[in-house]
Amino acid sequence: MKGEHSIRGLWQSSGEAAEQTARQLGITLTHQPTRCPFFRGKLTIDGLAPELVFDSAKIQDLQDCKVTQNGDATIVQGMLHQTFSFTANGKPFLVLPRAVARLAANTSDNHLLFADAVITQEGTHVGLTLSGSNEVVIHAYPALAKLPSITGAQVELVEPASPALSAFKVKFQPVEYSASLIKITPHKYKIHFDRSLADFADVHMQIDYVGDTAMAFIDGEMIDDHMYNGRPWIIGLKRFASRLKGDDMVLAFREIRRNASCLRDIPAEYQPTFPEGKDTQLEIKGVHFTTEYQASLTLP
Repeated sequence: MKGEHSIRGLWQSSGEAAEQTARQLGITLTHQPTRCPFFRGKLTIDGLAPELVFDSAKIQDLQDCKVTQNGDATIVQGMLHQTFSFTANGKPFLVLPRAVARLAANTSDNHLLFADAVITQEGTHVGLTLSGSNEVVIHAYPALAKLPSITGAQVELVEPASPALSAFKVKFQPVEYSASLIKITPHKYKIHFDRSLADFADVHMQIDYVGDTAMAFIDGEMIDDHMYNGRPWIIGLKRFASRLKGDDMVLAFREIRRNASCLRDIPAEYQPTFPEGKDTQLEIKGVHFTTEYQASLTLP
């Protein structure tokens, strides 16, 4: 989408004109626009406050925006990086910062949910998957009349980013996972999994290393591999839960050479540092574990 703000399918405007404007601005209309010939429309470029321009409309219910006139045009202007809303001829508009709009997920009852998490529709319920944190704030549009019911976590009301939205925080009981990294040789390590993975939604193992390639084995079978790109190697462990119960995973690494062709594709900030006088480098920096949380929501 163009510009810092996006209209996320919440307008109902002037049919073909709205669709044409949406195409020009790179916007997808997720609801069929109705015939109401008042919208001319404008979306600002990066760094400018968002504006919407109407040929003729009755603007009401302004939240965090203002209205000005320029000849026959009515201009609704919001603030940069802020959510705002209004109605035009009784039809609702919600304008969102692009970073927020990208988090949107549709539900089967025509709500939009905004959260830094994975949201899925599962029959009459909404599935929530969260990784790296045990809590998340979810915004809903249109605003919910009351809190949703939840299984697998706790939920509480919080202040929304805009009066047009409702917001609630989902909190999970924090759980952590750890396992020991044991050096066998300079190129081979093993990880012993004492604690069962069966009680976790999932556990993501992040292996931070500098090298050329790496492989992971369970009982002699390669179950994953990785080419160094400067970022941690991540392996989801839940799929191996039964095989890792009281067993080891072996990690094998190959050192990277100073003249390796793959280095041309790695961004400067992730380029490895070679020790003085050496043309190869292999460094195993450590292993970290991130737990995943899951819950089921029922919207009111």
